[in-house]
Amino acid sequence: MKKSIYALIMARGGSKSIPYKNIVDLHGYPLLAWSIAACKLSKKIDKIVLSTNDKKIAKLGKRYGAEVPFLRPEKYATDSSTDFDAINHCYEWFKFNKNINIDYIVQIRPTTPYRDPKLIDRAIKVISKNKSLTGLRSVYEMSETAWKTFHLDKTGILNPLTNFYFKSNNKELANLPRQKLPKTYFGQGYVDIVDTKNLKKKTLYGNKCFGFLSPNVGEIDNYNDLIRLRKDKNCKKLKIFEYLQKYGKN
Repeated sequence: MKKSIYALIMARGGSKSIPYKNIVDLHGYPLLAWSIAACKLSKKIDKIVLSTNDKKIAKLGKRYGAEVPFLRPEKYATDSSTDFDAINHCYEWFKFNKNINIDYIVQIRPTTPYRDPKLIDRAIKVISKNKSLTGLRSVYEMSETAWKTFHLDKTGILNPLTNFYFKSNNKELANLPRQKLPKTYFGQGYVDIVDTKNLKKKTLYGNKCFGFLSPNVGEIDNYNDLIRLRKDKNCKKLKIFEYLQKYGKN
């Protein structure tokens, strides 16, 4: 039986770093429109759902092609709310209001706008084909391994993380060439996939989460990030930009 695969775009209205960050203008289109376009161009996503607590954002989401079957309750849209809160709410809403059991929820974060829809489909294929996986998160290789970083104790003394890796007190290990240490990876919002069976266990990705390598395309957490991405003209070569120009309502 074919698995049901829903994309979930979470865009609450209470951002403090940039007011209404999720709909700020990016090359003529609101930020969340870029994520909706990527989902529209995916060949494996069944439905695109926008989860927001804000009517203005909901209206824009519908305008660009997302479905907004509910407004997210405010208790799941605060600064302290977690991804689990919003994802589980979406799952439960469809289960109890539409009698739909979603198998996979593909989380597409508006703050990472520059995507290749083919990579979304590739990620879905990875988790669909490997039944032993409990989840998938997109990552990129860090330019410097995290094992060369330090912990600062209460007295101000540096303790290299290499000591923990090698289980040694030799602090000179921090000076090892990076090639001698394992590569480490940073999670980003390119594409994350939740197997909804995890939700009953109050987790998102389970204990066998696949690290899906994706390009570091940048994400928007503050104004400096926004300015940097606005200067990026290469994004206009993306299929999603072509889609927005053709079908978008700017």
